[in-house]
Amino acid sequence: MITDFESFKAMTDELGGVMITVPKNTYDHGKLAMQAGTHLLSGDQALTYVRERYGLARGDFDRVQRQQNWMRAIFTRARSTGTLSNPVQLLPFLTAVTKSVTVDNEFSLDEMRSIALSMRGVGNGLVGFYTVPVTGTGRSPDGTQSIVVLNRPAFDELMVAVANDQVAAYLAAHPHDVDTLTSVVS
Repeated sequence: MITDFESFKAMTDELGGVMITVPKNTYDHGKLAMQAGTHLLSGDQALTYVRERYGLARGDFDRVQRQQNWMRAIFTRARSTGTLSNPVQLLPFLTAVTKSVTVDNEFSLDEMRSIALSMRGVGNGLVGFYTVPVTGTGRSPDGTQSIVVLNRPAFDELMVAVANDQVAAYLAAHPHDVDTLTSVVS
């Protein structure tokens, strides 16, 4: 699935906003965008939240965690509003999702609906967010872009664990290989 920043707005607004706790003030181009605290964010506010990186201690790595935090907030909101269990609410949300993301041709709206409905009994405690193993950052070959360098051997081992439903065992054996989303995000 491929998405872009604009899709954050549409999916967030379709759910009536998402609750996000911001531990410190958030800035957008040097201007205060959001004070520290818990907020019901609109799509535009969520976009500002997930795009921030320059004011964050770990830059892009913290931005990834903000994006994961937003995904967790979307899931929480979809569950708490009954969107996942109510077909009348689910269809408009999935329609917003399909307008906001690119998927392969075989991944239909019906399949999305089936997956969403199967998630009704899944609580927040059963969903984890992780960043794949990396060795650090670097520059693109032409030197113009900052890039994240994948730790390929650790990534391959993690993907075997994913394929075999052994992620918990992988995380226990390699606790420092992945960045795990915590309850409070910078």
